[in-house]
Amino acid sequence: MSKIRKIKKVLTLNPIKSFKIKSLVYRKVKVYAHKNSHFENKGRFQLGCTFENVGYFDSSLVLREGSTLKVNGDFSIYTGCRISVNKDATLELGSGYINYGANIACFEKISIGNNVIISENVTMRDSDDHQITSQAHDITKPIKIEDNVWIGLKA
Repeated sequence: MSKIRKIKKVLTLNPIKSFKIKSLVYRKVKVYAHKNSHFENKGRFQLGCTFENVGYFDSSLVLREGSTLKVNGDFSIYTGCRISVNKDATLELGSGYINYGANIACFEKISIGNNVIISENVTMRDSDDHQITSQAHDITKPIKIEDNVWIGLKA
């Protein structure tokens, strides 16, 4: 991560300056953003939030060179998340939430629609990141989650 600059380690409920006013980054969230990454927010975005009286876990958001995070509605990602938007990739969020322990690795494009609920400890990757057989196949393909979808625990 030598070409990624650490923006700020968030220890209190304060928005990060480069995130627009409708964004909240909670305790124990580390945000790393390359100077050429992009954040577009048309709704209310919360990262690392928790339910009342539950507590916070270490979380991270990494935006690599040329990456884009788009928030088109009101979207919350709960504490304990690990989100990486790799070089020139796009993570697009509609409305809804992702519960505790999300692990999202975006190599090309992941789109999540509106009114989407994703349960605890869900992993989402749009790439194998390597060949798994001797036959050629697409290593990376976009993921599109439509509107009004619920994804269950540990999917």
